[in-house]
Amino acid sequence: APQSISQSGIYQAITNDSIGCRDTMNVYLSLYTKPNAGNDSSATYCVWQSTDLTTCFPINNYQNYYQYNGHPLQMPYIINQEGMYTHITLDTNGCIDSAHFERIHIDCKCDADIIVDAKCIEKKGILEVVADSAIQNIIWSIDGTNLTTTSSVAELQFTRTGQVEVIATIQLSCGTTTAKRTVTIDDCSSMCKLWIPNSFTPNNDGLNDEFSFKSMCEPEVYSLEIFNRFGQRIFYSNNPVLKWNGQHNNAIVTGIYPYRIEYKFPFNDIIVETGKVQLIP
Repeated sequence: APQSISQSGIYQAITNDSIGCRDTMNVYLSLYTKPNAGNDSSATYCVWQSTDLTTCFPINNYQNYYQYNGHPLQMPYIINQEGMYTHITLDTNGCIDSAHFERIHIDCKCDADIIVDAKCIEKKGILEVVADSAIQNIIWSIDGTNLTTTSSVAELQFTRTGQVEVIATIQLSCGTTTAKRTVTIDDCSSMCKLWIPNSFTPNNDGLNDEFSFKSMCEPEVYSLEIFNRFGQRIFYSNNPVLKWNGQHNNAIVTGIYPYRIEYKFPFNDIIVETGKVQLIP
């Protein structure tokens, strides 16, 4: 006798007795795919945090039922008790599936901290609160300027350079706490400098073989042009990484070459510099 059936179809059961009599029974069997109630999972929460149980399982168009510790649960949208929850889904063919979700409570300190991503006075700073419970609102205080937000992330323009204290008064679902952070704000428009050499030696000795600028910063806008003594452009690059190796028409010719460099560093205007560089083979 077959132990399991994995395909839909018509099956026959045939019975023979000891005197040769036979009887046949036809069985019409339809197999349906089992609905998916989701995977078993668990998560940790502070005691005061609530959970929408319906978001812990996949959404489907079947009948869905929920249980808490084996008992029917009428309101699965807001749960706040620790324990085992079960999701049961029933499709139109009468097939059923279930999955479990365990809510685990942990000790929370009702505390918060702030992260400040700010360096330059020319650019707004990004302020963020991280907390162990739900954030209801935040009052930011910087140099006497207050900003109230309900989002954990805010943008704020700093008004001076130097050491600036950022204070956040945070209303959490568990209470109110205060966090402080001191940041250093710089005038970044004067931090980037560019130096252009007046000579180079493209002799492949690994020292000063190429001509380009030197800087601690990468320009946002850049172009380098090299000209011969007749004013004809013999090299061009708009990539700061690409330097002139002294070659033109596959040859290196000793001489003095005019150049034009156009560049722009962050928080600065476009600058154009011209000059001459000596090629020494």
